[in-house]
Amino acid sequence: MPLYEETQKQKERNERVQSYVTTEKSLETLRESMEPREELIDEAQMQQDALSLGKKKTFKPNDEQKRRNAEIDRARRQTGIQKATADTFAMHEDIAELKKSGAEAAPEEQLQLLRATQFSQRMLTSANIRAHFAEYMQLVQAYESLQALAKNDIELRERLAPLKENMELFTSRMKAFCSRNRLHLDGSYMEDKEEEESFRLDRKQLLKGNPFGIVPPEDYVPGLRVYTDTEKLKKVMSDASGDGEQALSEEYQRSGRNYALMDAKGRVESIPGMRGDLILLARDIEKLEEENKKAHDPEISRQLVELRKEKIELMACLRLAEAEARVILATDADQAKKRRLVADAKDAYADYSYILVRHAKQKLPLTSYAAKAGFMDRGKALSSASDKQNYAFKQAVYKEAIKLNAPGLEEVKQLAIEYAESSHYSVGHEVESALLQRLRLAIREQVKRGNGDAVANLSLKLAQLDGPANAPALPAWKDIPKALQIDCSGKKLKEKGSVHDKGAVRNWFLTNDASQVWDDRSGEPLFAHEPTVNDLRQGKISNCYMLAATTALIDLDPQMIKRVIRDNGDDTVTVRLYGETGPQFIRVDKKTARLRSGGSIATDGPLWMQLIEIAAAHVGMFKKDRQGFGSLWYGTGGEWFSMLTGCSAAMTVKTTAADDRDVISGDVKDADGLFERIRDAHVNQEVFHMGTKASATKGMNSGHAYTVLGAKEVDGKKYVTLRNPYANMAYRKDEYGDEEMSSGYTSSVADETCGQFDMPLEEFIRNAASISYTTIPKDMFPGGESKEALEKTAAAMEAEKVRSAAAVSSLIDAMEDDDLDDDPVLETEVKKGSEAADDTVFMTEEELKKEFGTEGDK
Repeated sequence: MPLYEETQKQKERNERVQSYVTTEKSLETLRESMEPREELIDEAQMQQDALSLGKKKTFKPNDEQKRRNAEIDRARRQTGIQKATADTFAMHEDIAELKKSGAEAAPEEQLQLLRATQFSQRMLTSANIRAHFAEYMQLVQAYESLQALAKNDIELRERLAPLKENMELFTSRMKAFCSRNRLHLDGSYMEDKEEEESFRLDRKQLLKGNPFGIVPPEDYVPGLRVYTDTEKLKKVMSDASGDGEQALSEEYQRSGRNYALMDAKGRVESIPGMRGDLILLARDIEKLEEENKKAHDPEISRQLVELRKEKIELMACLRLAEAEARVILATDADQAKKRRLVADAKDAYADYSYILVRHAKQKLPLTSYAAKAGFMDRGKALSSASDKQNYAFKQAVYKEAIKLNAPGLEEVKQLAIEYAESSHYSVGHEVESALLQRLRLAIREQVKRGNGDAVANLSLKLAQLDGPANAPALPAWKDIPKALQIDCSGKKLKEKGSVHDKGAVRNWFLTNDASQVWDDRSGEPLFAHEPTVNDLRQGKISNCYMLAATTALIDLDPQMIKRVIRDNGDDTVTVRLYGETGPQFIRVDKKTARLRSGGSIATDGPLWMQLIEIAAAHVGMFKKDRQGFGSLWYGTGGEWFSMLTGCSAAMTVKTTAADDRDVISGDVKDADGLFERIRDAHVNQEVFHMGTKASATKGMNSGHAYTVLGAKEVDGKKYVTLRNPYANMAYRKDEYGDEEMSSGYTSSVADETCGQFDMPLEEFIRNAASISYTTIPKDMFPGGESKEALEKTAAAMEAEKVRSAAAVSSLIDAMEDDDLDDDPVLETEVKKGSEAADDTVFMTEEELKKEFGTEGDK
């Protein structure tokens, strides 16, 4: 099936390929791991350029549309151009600034800039052009400048030749994009009287010459038909296979040849060179790996990543060239065989193109406009304090692993290195957990053999995952007062009480015995790595508030979450949650629920969060009328944060009035004060919570909780950094300034930034139904509650039960003596008292009615 007919779901799954371009794998493994490539050009979007840009929205415009309409009016007044857009001035200024800063750039520097650019099909889409406009215009200006110089410089003209096809197409696309905004490529305004240039980027034009590695027509591989010199081709293949590795490596010294810019003929003729380069690359990688074992240097690790990427690209290109050669040489083959060879070549071409696109996308810089538009690159999203802490832990494990050189420790060493170099971003939570489990079993085996001293340091490092450093974990189950224990082990999770009408049907499906499966997770570690802010991804139930608040706790201090859950070592875990009377310790089996059709019912991520959710479901989130997964539906981040940490209730600083006005109150006076409070939240030991309005803007999920990760100022404009618990669907703006999401509801994987984005402060406030914060005392979690403190809490609970029982007893006596019918105050007190009492000892409300009155009596 041609790629342009792929479904939206297939395209969105392509993001999962990210991990495979940053690790060294054989090409076959890489191919097996590949998801279908995404559609290369968003033709519909480009065809809408002329229709969308420059038009004002007048049918009930929202605040953002009104603002852009005003910008369009201003642009038209100042330029005298009736088709000017809201982006016209910004683009004009970008071009002027580039011309000014690049006026003295040397031709060699400009040439190197073009040669170093890995052109990708994504660079042709409207959204990417707007997001990276300054960088793309820099390429166009460099090419035009070099073209002018090349008229009188034969050598420069020859050096520009390989770039010509790509740059001409790219320039024409940029020219069309500028014309939609009424600009020439030099930044001058386009007059209305000028005829607007038509530009239709159809498939035939895109596929002509196959620029950017765009997928070929379905019936053949591009470029093969023009290569007919089969005798020369036979000699190339013979030379490539007959000279031997030593001869190849001596003849072809690695010189950074850009095979990506070659056509089929150039690739096929370069087969010996590619093989020689691969040999040299492998040697360079092996040498750096040896250096890295001696000193685990981040710079060496970075170089290794780049060399491995280069090797992956080269292997894919070599496979493509050889596949193309086999098609050309199969002139006398039967049609069935030739069709198979052509299909192999098409697959090889698509794989090579996709690898180049992924690598190119990683190299694209982020413009100031992109920051303003709410874009965030993957590097920033994966560099939180929690990520750095996890990276430091993995580095420590690696350093201990490479010291294991004694005989018999080879398996432990190999497993430790494999685990240390793994990342849940690339291998997933389950794979990483399995690696850690295998490593721990291997260490235990060595201890049995008497090698405990040799693996002691490594074992101590891994033990860091089980609890906070230098602090005891939760108390053992036997040390917890019985009054605080809720033992749910061995019990089936039951659904009780009503669920919000929006989730009733879905909750029934998720919790139906026929649709769910409970997996035994005994022996699996609770923490496969140090907790990070991107661990959690919301599953099938609507508990976004739980994930948003838990992620905020991790962002403040990843170690705090380890004081919430304890592995008892008997296939059960203890989870501590806080209720109205203090801490409650819930014991649950080490089992998690999933759908028979696949996918986690609750959180899709680490085991510890799934078990915390199950513990909360068993006790009904301390809601008396609910129990089971249904009790987790809908809530507030502040409420859950208090249950998770025991901190006081959240302080609300922003609410939405009945007339949809934004009201900032409490100890925060205005928007600037709110910005400063969020920016300094970690210093003040505060965690913010945010829930969106039911009428949130298009780029945000309505009625949804987001994690507030901080605030910053960029070019004088204030932004708040947020994370969507879905780990995708990040907020951003397209080139027209309209809000959009980074992915859709059908996406089943995390996106580039795991749902993180920067949002302008005023839009953050406008979209929030409520904003609150919880303050964590600096002496919170000194190492878990002491046994004395727990016993004191338990005694207080017993005293409260006695007091409640006495209150109910006195009320019953009063009802026997007096005629107290139709007393609403008494009715409320009886109800409260009976609910507070132990049902096994005291009468329920129904029993009270039956004993002391008729139906309807109080």
